[in-house]
Amino acid sequence: GLDGLRKMTLDEIKKELADAKALPKNTEEEKQIRKFSISVAKKKKSAYKAIQKYYGNSSAEFKKPDFAVLEKYFDAEDACDERLETLYLELREAKKAGNSEQVQMLRADIKKTTGERKQARDMSKKEMNKHAYFNRAAKPYLDAERLINQEKYYQHFDEIEALYDEAKEREAEAKKARDAEVERLKAEDAAYKAQKKAEKLAKKEAKKK
Repeated sequence: GLDGLRKMTLDEIKKELADAKALPKNTEEEKQIRKFSISVAKKKKSAYKAIQKYYGNSSAEFKKPDFAVLEKYFDAEDACDERLETLYLELREAKKAGNSEQVQMLRADIKKTTGERKQARDMSKKEMNKHAYFNRAAKPYLDAERLINQEKYYQHFDEIEALYDEAKEREAEAKKARDAEVERLKAEDAAYKAQKKAEKLAKKEAKKK
């Protein structure tokens, strides 16, 4: 298990690799066994280096990160995207109505929500790094776990993969549409500001005449 990975020493891994390379390779079956054994030993060596780098401190907890934490940040980012879309729509209506006080409040809310979205993105990036570090350090364990479960899910693999790809594509399209709408509303707001600035400038020029 994971404890065994963390306790392994570099000398033990080197011996395992040497033993694997010394295996016979006369028949096709022997070649496959030798190749597999060498691959496992090399993965352990890579895992050892990753464990020393990311979990070398004895107080560092070596366990699989919780995907729920990552999903929480993704959900927060999505909520901010939806909130920004609503705010930009409200901003457009407030400008049309000439409600300057509401416009200022909405712009402040947009700034705040944009900051919250950035924070959610930064946190999700840090959390994804944790997953990447763990996957690298625990690769031998994860590969073994995958092989054990492979037979159980193999008959449903194509169906599961198709459903996953479909869901991923739908989410990507929805996010793309939300982002495009937010950008469009931003551009509209910028154009509105530029127009107001031009109108003020024109009034000043008219007064000079």
